[in-house]
Amino acid sequence: MSTIENGNGGDGITGNASTSASSTGDAKPPQGYRVAFRAIAARQVQRANSLEGAEPELAISFLKRGTTNLTSLKLRLSSSTDDWMLDFLDQGGLELVFGILTKLGERGFAKFSVAIDQVTCVGCIRAVMNSKVGLDYIIDSPKYVRTLAEAVDTSNVMVKMQVFDLLAAISVSSEDGYFKALDALNNYKRMKGLSYRFSLLVNELRSAETAAYSLSVLSLINCIVSAAPSVQDRIRTRNEFVGKSADEPLLIDYNSNICEQDVAPVSTVSVTVVCVVKKNRNGMERVWKLILLL
Repeated sequence: MSTIENGNGGDGITGNASTSASSTGDAKPPQGYRVAFRAIAARQVQRANSLEGAEPELAISFLKRGTTNLTSLKLRLSSSTDDWMLDFLDQGGLELVFGILTKLGERGFAKFSVAIDQVTCVGCIRAVMNSKVGLDYIIDSPKYVRTLAEAVDTSNVMVKMQVFDLLAAISVSSEDGYFKALDALNNYKRMKGLSYRFSLLVNELRSAETAAYSLSVLSLINCIVSAAPSVQDRIRTRNEFVGKSADEPLLIDYNSNICEQDVAPVSTVSVTVVCVVKKNRNGMERVWKLILLL
């Protein structure tokens, strides 16, 4: 009974425990150790998200988790063999990448992280196209080329430039690729209610704010003209851009007399210099020059 009533013993035990807890609670690892711990944790997360040496099945499973593994996927695609790429494509990997690209486009440009993910996602598609297996796979499916063209419906200039570059590569890859690229532009025209199939390119060229962006658009235009299967097709395509077969001129042709011939030998190269005049906010005129080769 006296033991129960003895408060000193209880207080002593409690006090010692409190002191012990306080002393251990106040003990913190040095700053250098905390930095090292964070670095180790970051490397562990990086290794967990890395797809280096991963099989297509693992890459696809990581891809299904969202956009956090897009950078690792781009690196894996860039270093893959043809067999690895074919397995990735056959198992629906590219379908997932295009699905992510579509969802990111629907989010708009609300966050910087979304913009980075868009650029990385298009970079994954570029990595696929750098493989002949991947390029042929994309060209064989019109929906992929159409979805790629639809990705320009964004305010992300970097994404637009990459898409234009990829469409240019598709258009010059083969005759089938050329017509798939034109089909994608036609589909975009219908989707956005534009007047002409090349209105997208002309509008982007007219509103371009940097020389790099203009060059990207001009490169695609030149590829579309030069990759036409026949001289007659090249002339007709060029005429669409310079406004000879349209109710309203799309571009201004300053040297239209150079390419007036309806038929020319295949070995003949004719040149049209096309200029786009755009006034900036100060009233100054900016002129972009385009050389169309026939």
